[in-house]
Amino acid sequence: MPEVHYKDDNKANNDVTNLEWTTSEGNKNYAVKDRRYKSGENHPHAKLTEEQVLYICKVYIPRHPEFGQAALSRRFKVSKPTIRCVITGENWKYIGTDEERKCTPNTAKKSKKLTEEQVRFIREKYIPRHPEFGQGALARKFGVSRAAVELVVQGKNWKNLK
Repeated sequence: MPEVHYKDDNKANNDVTNLEWTTSEGNKNYAVKDRRYKSGENHPHAKLTEEQVLYICKVYIPRHPEFGQAALSRRFKVSKPTIRCVITGENWKYIGTDEERKCTPNTAKKSKKLTEEQVRFIREKYIPRHPEFGQGALARKFGVSRAAVELVVQGKNWKNLK
């Protein structure tokens, strides 16, 4: 559905030279460009700070009693979906460097294929919930989804490889 964009951001100025048709997405882009759009902890509905988001990414371990999604949601008094959105990078994606946002499985979306050598490594080194050799860590290391690592560990993929 088309929307009107006020070039001078003054909705009282209805002069035809001040108006242009755009989309909802276009209006949002203008708001971001003109710094009228509040995001992150400046957003009126923000429940976390940037510092908390980086902390969550640093310590997150799937299903861990202290550092899993449920535990972090209780600790910061937010819903589990809020923590999930931080972990997946759905929200707060502009925060920190890729290294600081280790929990974000952005590389998994590239559908990278594992090599035989990587599969052997995963099967040999996998330790549940381990920060370096757990499912999430191995997925990030090889740029695949956690589900791909799980299938390798369970022997459901690469069945011919012992």
